[in-house]
Amino acid sequence: MTELTIRPYDNDSDSAKVSTLWQETFPQYPISPQHLETLLTLNLGTHFVASIDHQLIGFCTTFREPLKEGETGYLATIVVQSDFQSKGHGTKLLKHAMGDLRKSFKKIKVGSSIPRFWPGVPTDLSIKDQEFFAKRGFKEGIKCKDLYQSLSTFKAPQYLLDRATSSGITFAPLTSSGAEECIAAQESIFPQWAGGYKLLHSEGLHDDIMVAFDQNGSRQVGWTLMLSPGKSRLWQGFAFLPVVGDVDTKGGTGGNGKTGLIAAVGVRDDVRGKGVGLGLICAAMEEMRRRGRIDGVFIDSVVLDNFYEKVGFKIWREYREFTVEQ
Repeated sequence: MTELTIRPYDNDSDSAKVSTLWQETFPQYPISPQHLETLLTLNLGTHFVASIDHQLIGFCTTFREPLKEGETGYLATIVVQSDFQSKGHGTKLLKHAMGDLRKSFKKIKVGSSIPRFWPGVPTDLSIKDQEFFAKRGFKEGIKCKDLYQSLSTFKAPQYLLDRATSSGITFAPLTSSGAEECIAAQESIFPQWAGGYKLLHSEGLHDDIMVAFDQNGSRQVGWTLMLSPGKSRLWQGFAFLPVVGDVDTKGGTGGNGKTGLIAAVGVRDDVRGKGVGLGLICAAMEEMRRRGRIDGVFIDSVVLDNFYEKVGFKIWREYREFTVEQ
């Protein structure tokens, strides 16, 4: 057998083969060929394909953090065709990708942010696949989960609404006049999320942000992104949002492109403990339902237990985190 060859991904010659390999390997994580190609051609990473006798048998994708500078590089996916597994090809592909990432990053994390495939290794893969990174020097960290809830069954718990109301907190979508205050707050309090808020501002999508105001209505005290399907580049950067759905089945992929996203929920320290965070979630859910053409809502990479579940969210998929540092 000819030796394995690894080279950079070429969209013109590789996109169709990579898409076919993806669908064969991860049928439970469907991505349309067009959407996969869009994610791989963003100028945010370097990808590689592995071939034997000119046959593409594997690929991997790597990304940098798109919305901020950082010391972490992301190994988003690594795929080897089933007939060629357990032959060392995955290890060689991994070493090649890590060699490239280490030129720029001190820390390498399995998963990605935007473009977002997974935040870690999915726990619905085989144990062998889950342990692949652990056996090659990666250290396991926290576990996280993605959540989903149908808007047709959503009902904001009255006690949560009363809790926020009793503190004088009100909620409303952001307007352009409040954008400067919003972005300044993110940069100061939640810098890890500031890039997402800035991107929506640059796209003029201020109303895809829900804001909590203090009792005088003069100060912003909490925020969350509430992305409508297909409108923003942030929404389009999620690999599986177009298919997330079917709340009755854990991990359901019966969606039809009508799933919204709630993300980057943040509250000022001086108003915590007053129900502002869950109030924001409820307000965003009600606003999305009012707008229509949204079947359900997705929340990604959640570490907290029994927080979003209080308003009816259920687990969509779960993940294990793996990282390695130089």
